[in-house]
Amino acid sequence: MDTVQASPLPSASPLKAPEKVDVAVNEISSSESERSASQGEESLVLEKQRALTSSIQVNTVIHTTKKTIERVVCGIDEVDIAYFHRFDIDSYFDLIHHERLFHMPRKGSQWDLVLKAAEYFGVRMIRFANSVGGFVVESDVAARSALANCQLLLELGHCQASALEPTFNILSEFGQLLSQAVRSKQFSNASQAINEDIGDVFSGLVDLIGNIAIFYRQKISTVETNTATIDFEGTFGSTIDSIWTKKEHLFNHMWRISLQGKSYSMSVESVRCHLSPVDQSVKLLLQSRLVDKKERVEGTCEWIQGHLLDFVRSHEKVFTITGAAGFGKSMLADWMKERLERPLGRKNYETLSYTFARDAPAEATPLAFLKTVLHQLFERNVGDIQLFEKLMSAFEGYSKSKDPKKLESSLWLALKTGLQTIEKYGTNLILIVDGLDEVSGSQHAASDFHKNLHDFMEKRTSSRAVVFSRPVSNLGGSQCKRLVLTPEDNRDDIVIFLRRYLKDNSSPFKNQSQSARDKVVESLASKAKGSFLWTYLAMRLLVKEASYDDMLKASNQLHSDASDLIRKLTSKIDLANTTRDMLSFMLASKRPFTIHEMTDLLNVNVRNRNTTGIKKLDLRRHIATTCGVFVVERKGLIRFKHSTIRKFMYDLCGKSLMSLKEANRELTLRMLLYAKFCLNQSYEPSIHGIDWTVITETFRSYSFMEYTVRNWIAHFRHSSLCDDDLGLILPSEFKNLLPSSAYFSMMEWSCWQDQMIISEAIKYHDLTLRIRTSCFGEKHQSVMQNLIIMGNCQHSLTHSEEAATFFFRASCIGQVVLSRFSSVVTGCTNLFLSITEKMTFTKRTEIVTYREEMIRFTIEISKRKHGASSDVVIRWYELLAKLYIDIEEEYRASIVYKELYEIIIIRFGKNSEKARSVSKELGGLSVVLKKGETESDVVTYDEFIFETSEDMEVHDELRISIVIRLAQRYESVGKWVLAERLYINLWRRISEICRIKASLEIKLAQISIALEYVRFLHRMERIQEASNILMCLWAEYEHFNLETETVVIRLKEIGTLFRSFGLLSVAVSVFNKVWGWFKSKGKTTCEEALSTTILITEVVEEITETTTTTTTTTTTTTDVSETIVREIFETHYSRCKHDKVEHSFFKACIALIKLYMSQQNWVETEVVIKKSLEITWKSLLTVESKLVLTETFVSETIIVATQLALCYHGQKCFEKAEQIYLRIYKACLLSLHITDVRLSECSRRLIEFYEEHHRHEKTVEVYIELLGHYRKHLRVAHPLTISTLYAIGSLYMRLGRSEAYQYYIEIVEALSKDGCCHHDAFDAAMIVCEYYREEKRWSELQKLCVVLWQTFIHHHHEHTFTEEMIQIIYERYTYVLEFHAKVEFSVLYKLSVEYRETLIKVFGASAAIVLKAMIALAELCEKQESHHHESVEIYEEVIRKITTTTTTTTTRVETVSKTVKKRLSKMYVTIIVSGKSTTTTTLERALSLCLEVYEHLKSEFGCWHETTLTKLQELVMLYKKLSNHQTTIVRLMQTAVLEVLRVTTTSITLYCAAVTLASIYVSVDMVQCGHDLLHQLRHLIILGPSDEISLKLEFKLTKVAFVFLTAFERRLTQKIVYTFSEIMADMLLETCLYEQYTEVVDSETKVEITLEYGAKLRFFWEARGRTRNVQVIDKRLFQIFKSKYGSCIKTHDEYTRVFYVALLAELSKDRAKVDFAAIMCMVSNQTVKALLESGDFQRAQEVARCAYQIISAQSFYHHRHNISYGYKLAEFLAGIDVPRPSDNKTRESMMELSRAILRDVLSAFREANIDIIGLKFEDLAGLVKLLGYQQYYSELEYLLQRLWQSREVQKTWSSTTVLSIGRSLIHAHYANGHHGAALDLCNTMCYNLRRSYGYLDDDAVDMSELLARLYTSLGRHRDAMNVHEEILREIDESDERAYVKRADKNLEMMRRTFQRNGGWSKGERGYKELYGRLTRFGCSVQPVEQWSVGKGADAFGTYSAPTEWVLEREEDVKGATRKKRQSGVRTASGLWFGAKNSLNGVGTIDV
Repeated sequence: MDTVQASPLPSASPLKAPEKVDVAVNEISSSESERSASQGEESLVLEKQRALTSSIQVNTVIHTTKKTIERVVCGIDEVDIAYFHRFDIDSYFDLIHHERLFHMPRKGSQWDLVLKAAEYFGVRMIRFANSVGGFVVESDVAARSALANCQLLLELGHCQASALEPTFNILSEFGQLLSQAVRSKQFSNASQAINEDIGDVFSGLVDLIGNIAIFYRQKISTVETNTATIDFEGTFGSTIDSIWTKKEHLFNHMWRISLQGKSYSMSVESVRCHLSPVDQSVKLLLQSRLVDKKERVEGTCEWIQGHLLDFVRSHEKVFTITGAAGFGKSMLADWMKERLERPLGRKNYETLSYTFARDAPAEATPLAFLKTVLHQLFERNVGDIQLFEKLMSAFEGYSKSKDPKKLESSLWLALKTGLQTIEKYGTNLILIVDGLDEVSGSQHAASDFHKNLHDFMEKRTSSRAVVFSRPVSNLGGSQCKRLVLTPEDNRDDIVIFLRRYLKDNSSPFKNQSQSARDKVVESLASKAKGSFLWTYLAMRLLVKEASYDDMLKASNQLHSDASDLIRKLTSKIDLANTTRDMLSFMLASKRPFTIHEMTDLLNVNVRNRNTTGIKKLDLRRHIATTCGVFVVERKGLIRFKHSTIRKFMYDLCGKSLMSLKEANRELTLRMLLYAKFCLNQSYEPSIHGIDWTVITETFRSYSFMEYTVRNWIAHFRHSSLCDDDLGLILPSEFKNLLPSSAYFSMMEWSCWQDQMIISEAIKYHDLTLRIRTSCFGEKHQSVMQNLIIMGNCQHSLTHSEEAATFFFRASCIGQVVLSRFSSVVTGCTNLFLSITEKMTFTKRTEIVTYREEMIRFTIEISKRKHGASSDVVIRWYELLAKLYIDIEEEYRASIVYKELYEIIIIRFGKNSEKARSVSKELGGLSVVLKKGETESDVVTYDEFIFETSEDMEVHDELRISIVIRLAQRYESVGKWVLAERLYINLWRRISEICRIKASLEIKLAQISIALEYVRFLHRMERIQEASNILMCLWAEYEHFNLETETVVIRLKEIGTLFRSFGLLSVAVSVFNKVWGWFKSKGKTTCEEALSTTILITEVVEEITETTTTTTTTTTTTTDVSETIVREIFETHYSRCKHDKVEHSFFKACIALIKLYMSQQNWVETEVVIKKSLEITWKSLLTVESKLVLTETFVSETIIVATQLALCYHGQKCFEKAEQIYLRIYKACLLSLHITDVRLSECSRRLIEFYEEHHRHEKTVEVYIELLGHYRKHLRVAHPLTISTLYAIGSLYMRLGRSEAYQYYIEIVEALSKDGCCHHDAFDAAMIVCEYYREEKRWSELQKLCVVLWQTFIHHHHEHTFTEEMIQIIYERYTYVLEFHAKVEFSVLYKLSVEYRETLIKVFGASAAIVLKAMIALAELCEKQESHHHESVEIYEEVIRKITTTTTTTTTRVETVSKTVKKRLSKMYVTIIVSGKSTTTTTLERALSLCLEVYEHLKSEFGCWHETTLTKLQELVMLYKKLSNHQTTIVRLMQTAVLEVLRVTTTSITLYCAAVTLASIYVSVDMVQCGHDLLHQLRHLIILGPSDEISLKLEFKLTKVAFVFLTAFERRLTQKIVYTFSEIMADMLLETCLYEQYTEVVDSETKVEITLEYGAKLRFFWEARGRTRNVQVIDKRLFQIFKSKYGSCIKTHDEYTRVFYVALLAELSKDRAKVDFAAIMCMVSNQTVKALLESGDFQRAQEVARCAYQIISAQSFYHHRHNISYGYKLAEFLAGIDVPRPSDNKTRESMMELSRAILRDVLSAFREANIDIIGLKFEDLAGLVKLLGYQQYYSELEYLLQRLWQSREVQKTWSSTTVLSIGRSLIHAHYANGHHGAALDLCNTMCYNLRRSYGYLDDDAVDMSELLARLYTSLGRHRDAMNVHEEILREIDESDERAYVKRADKNLEMMRRTFQRNGGWSKGERGYKELYGRLTRFGCSVQPVEQWSVGKGADAFGTYSAPTEWVLEREEDVKGATRKKRQSGVRTASGLWFGAKNSLNGVGTIDV
């Protein structure tokens, strides 16, 4: 059959179809092209189509499905509509299951990949269909039809795997798309439009799969030649693009739905753009970072799973994995990401990933990491508005601040928000970070980032991070798991890689034996030392060797240094011209080049200044043929294979390659020349930049332009064009290469601002500015553009001065290169002025001069544009004047003001407000003479000031302020006389006016100037003069009628000045007047009034301190005290009533309350308290439901409130008192910490109140509430908690409520630590102990007793125990241990001894409780035979102590004595009967005690009682032990029997006694004596007394005694007899059989019939024991048998007769039809088997030979249905299923006979031309089993190989059958020495079993263990250890205790492998950790730390040939049920089982 092959697909999204698919037998051809369709245009078309079909869109899926089915039915001949009707999900997965188990594809093969992808897609499709089933019509039908078409593809078979692999890879990618859509299921039914979008995606996918199925099936059916090329891109590319476009539209629609109704400043697309890399090529870099799956060999990296599982099960949040370069960390990261797509440890995980790449430093930053991860999260969390808003806020903030640190912090917060959304839905997420060591930045950048990530993840609930890095210091944290990769970790992976690579790429290696291949692999693996890079390089060297010897020689010469390998490979490369340039440029580049970029770069020729370069350069082919070992193209990017290779090439710089400076120089020149040729646009400078769409179009037009713009200056900096200090070293021709267009600068601006942080961009722009200035001079448009850019950049960083400088320079240049008043120049000027407007200037600087110049330039522009006296001109004059004032150049300001004043007078007039404003400003100027200025300048200035103010009123505030400021200026320059003159003149003139025309305004002016004058005098230290001025003012206003508050406040200022001068009494007078005014106006609460009271208080205190007064003390009465306290209180109350409460208020309040309470003046007390509470805690007096404490003075408030409750209590108002207590308590509970003593005090008062009034239910409520809070906020063992629990328990006990026990239990649990009980919990523990016993809660009782017991034993000296307590503990403990825990005797014994010894220590040996303990110990010893003597000794000691101890409790002692004697007698009997050595004294003591007890029991219970008779039995047995007491026993027993008969008349009593007494006779071997007694009794009852009977009765026996006699006889003996029916039936049957026999003998019929009837008669006679009759008939029948078969029989008659008898026995059985041949074959087998089982091997062998001779002569084995008898007989002789002889000679003889029989059987097959494969399965299974036992391995291997090869055509075989055949074939391969074939088959079966059934399926584990045994047998112990490790890690992941036996077994096998290997195959740490995790299952294997290599291992775990070769069928497996299909991909499996039932059989397809 011809095969279809297809090229692999790229995994980057969006999905892209392969362009060419070859239908070929021998080769694959493929090509690449790019999609040309515009997604935007398709989206527009999609919208138009949607508008037409919106009403039916959700129905489109089923419509598409039906049309697809119609096309499939029409296009594929062998498919009809019934196929789709009968298809279900089971059939799809069954096909995959069947293909795995019947074809057994090799791991990693194309067919294996196809099946995995098909399974994954099927699961995702089912889940998607279920999710959308609510709104997509018949979604289940659509899903089934899609999978039915997939099944059509799979049915093409494994021969088409090369074509199906890329197809199913595409479907697998679509499966991920469906999974993402399912995650967004919250949008399901959110709107009709979204439902339609989902339907579009679904429809497109169904249609695509149908088209692919038709296309492939038709192509296969029409292939006539070996090769046919399919244009896959042309056929399916547009459909794939369409589906992807629909998906994008769906997600965008979901976002629009989420954001509808809200207005945002940024769009979703804008956020995406901010999160995406600015460089479009970097997107390819991000997509290509993780290792391609095809680069990783299947089976590698799986060792990390155990560590990963341990991590996700732990509380650790970060898993840091470090390893050296080349150790495969990126492969581990890729494997981990792939592995987490499936459930791990029964949990599903989602992943985010990022890799820091050293060859792209710009993207190796924490900020780039955050953007990329958030981009993944943003696309995953469609509709996460919170995430969107956080991102929008972050980017908006960055656009303002331009601070990358703030942006980074904001993005961390956004990431937190996004993860919270995921965690809210219970999703487990793992962030995988690779290449941490490559983080750009300082040397601590990696550790800092790790710390940030660690701190971030610590706060997450279900999110974790895995970090891969080379060794970096300070990586770790409190919740960080560390793993350091070692060579041992990677060794097995390297071995796997080496085997696969060499096998696939080296024919010499492949042709070697397995041992030779293993030797080479092991040697190379050792040299690799864990480095995959070294391994890869070594392989590239070795596969070039032509012969195995050459390869071996080359491998021996290899060193473990990767650099050495790189050096050897480099020597084989021609590093010249193009290759040299390319490698040099790659080393110098800022990121990997794309294939097109590198092509354009290499085509630039700087010398010739053109871009023709290398003609027709095919760069891909060039790389493949020259440096493909080092350079790889992935996703269109050219990169070094590994960073180590890059480093090696780096070291070649300046040698074989260009130096880095030279490479950067060449790069720079080529890029600039490329840009110069590409850019021919003409642009003037702009202050706003250029539209990004224009730049994008330029980048699209020129592929290398984007890299050039973004990176040329960086290369320049590192080239020889500048020195280390960035000094320029430009060649003369550089100017001709540098683009002169301002457009180039504008592109730099647009790109760099998004590409890098602004500070770095500024450095780049500064360098370009210097370059352009150097090349073009200062006066150039590109230089001007550069200055504008620099100004904008500096301005964005708020570097105002630098920005202003650049805009100033740009403005100046623009005035030259452009027109003076152009818009760009004006714009630069305006930007400069707007920036500097916000600056603060204090002195003249360069920037001040710039601003001065620019303002004057702007005034010039404004005068020209708006006029000389325009508002704009006035404004700029004002700003210029302000500038001069700010820099303290007042003289220049005054000149500007003078010019401005003239303009204002012209325009507005002299008295205008504008003119006054100028005057005001002038008045505030402080002109100071500076160098070059004269006194006349100042005089001129003063004259100008007075000129501007001379027309103002004297009392005008403006004039006053001007004069005062002028005076202050005089004062500042030391002209105090001029200053004082201004103050006096102004005060005098105002005072004069005030006298003539008194007005409020003038009075205020008078006071103001006077106060200023006073302050002036104060500054001059003229205090007396200042005081005089104040006294004048006060004298004037002391009796003045104050009118306004303004005057009052001025007076207050006067008082303050008086106080400062020490005139305190005057100050008081002033303040009193002020206070009086406030009181009169009712403004006592205003701020000024309150401050006045404070001043009064402070002044009075000062007066008091400085004045001595004498006070006479008199005796005061209580009334006076009350009056004083009341007055104080009222004072404070009045003040605080409308103000804040102070501490003094509470002092007065509490004092007054205590005073009233001491007088029991409850009424007044209540009044005072309520008044106080009204202003401090008013809510207490209201009925508010929620009451909280005040914020201040909490303790004082509580005290006052509590006094109110006491007041009510004193008044007998209990309800009111309760309310107050309760409200205080509630408030404290709500407001105070639970441990606050104030809360405890409040609760105590409330509880005492309730207890006083017997309100127990209320008390309980309070306790319960407190307990709840204690539990919540305190530890459970806190004293407050415990005391509360005791209180509740005690109260409940008093109330008789069972809830009490729960609280006591809680006390015990809280105070029981380290196995001991705290003393405070004793009382609770004893109560709980009794409670558990009463409730029969035995397990809890046991636990409690353990704690109490340990406490008593080990801490009895620390705590006090009572005898009662201890006894109760012991009794409860031993009871529960013995009867419920079922512990061993030793435990109880140890406990009792411990009990006795401890009691002696505590109470002394004579204590009564010690005696009880001894009895208890003795009773316990009775139960163990080994302690019986000890029991006797203890009992004897107790009796002695009782006898010797004088006590007053005689009755109690007697009772104890009797009890002890009973038990002692029993123990004596037990010891004696058990046969232990005893002395005569002991026997006599025992007899004495037993007789005493027996007599006591007879009197107590009666002679017939069971207890009495039991003691009788013991007494009889004691006599039996003594010799010569037979008569005594007979007499004793006879007496007992007669006594029972005499006194008992009840039937049941007689029956029981008879049985017991008969049992005694039997037990002492006196049955005959019993019969004699029975005979005499029966005789007496029936016949009466006679001389024969010696027994004499003194009473008369009645018939009631029959019960006794019957039971007595039945117990002594039993008899069996025949019935009459049996005798009659035997007679009739014998007559019939005899007649039939005589009839056939007389008629001389066939021998077979004669033998049959004779056999039946013979069997009857033999059964009835008629030996003589049997002998007669045997003589006749044996003669007949010999006459028939004697000629072929060569055995002795003895053995022949055995076979003859067995044959007759079988013939005697009734049958409907007798097949004599079959019966003879069967009898031979049965007879031989029976003889073998009986051990008569010689007879069995001879009988078998006899039977074989007869059967062979008659050709019975040639009958097909008798074949099984033949090999079955051979089986028996071979010892199968039967015992085997120990004699080797006999065994070998039997085996030879077995082989002869089998050869005959096989010969019969061949003669009859019977195909052995066509036999029934049972026959085949028997043959396999027999061949195995006969060790006929060559024939066995041939047979199994035939069966294995036919498995794919055997339609009736089950998977069980296939597996058993495969397993047997493995053993057969091994037995024939074909070890390689055995290992390969075993490996393949292991893999497919795991994929089909699961890793821990019994078959899968058994096969894995077989593989390990095979490895062990071949000495590959490392491989064997790895297999066991893999099984154990899967058990660890399963987290199920059901596999504990498997775990133990594999641990034991691993231990043996460890010993055989002499150590671990990898690092010991991993195994220790694995064992540690497995211990949670309860594994019994010793810890790995205790494993020793010095001790040889036994045979456990080694390979052994099967003792039985069995082929199984599913129905043959005992108790087996059909295995449930389990996908190897557990996620897929779980989803499948969860979804398949909902689809199977649901819905029909109507076509």
